[in-house]
Amino acid sequence: MRLGLITSSPLHLRMRRVLAAHPSVISVVQTVDPAGFDLVISDQLVDEVASVEIPDRPLRWLATTLSSLVASPEVFAYTPSGPPLRTGIPAHFPSPLHSLWAEENAGMLAAPTNGVLAGVSVQGLTTVGVVEDRNFLTAISAVGPALAYLGNSDPIAAMRQAGLAVAEKIGRQQEG
Repeated sequence: MRLGLITSSPLHLRMRRVLAAHPSVISVVQTVDPAGFDLVISDQLVDEVASVEIPDRPLRWLATTLSSLVASPEVFAYTPSGPPLRTGIPAHFPSPLHSLWAEENAGMLAAPTNGVLAGVSVQGLTTVGVVEDRNFLTAISAVGPALAYLGNSDPIAAMRQAGLAVAEKIGRQQEG
């Protein structure tokens, strides 16, 4: 399958590498013209050809998607890039991020970090989370819907096949 990638994201090369590793992909080309591709992955509206949209906030999208693995999801947290907070609501992530201060942002806890690592977690009766290199985690989350389309599978299974490692824990995370 020949893929066209239409995005202005600085992570376009990382996205292309994740997509190119899929067994059904012959080539991935960054382009501005959707013509001539079997599938276009874009952060813009594309009507002329088969297309899959890149989520506008990939880590938030991943948190929502991970909720399918959690019984009774209640707390959604992610780490946008930015200066860490000195106070707020504790947000829990797998090691090595552990607990970070967060603020509520549109129903999710946003715990900014300036580090090279990013994280996403969802807590309920069970807890799942991911901590990974920020560029890789953002890129794989950005193309997660496309990977699901290519593999005709759910997004989590498709991203796991592409290298995403999800930590799962039975029981609630302790506050504090």
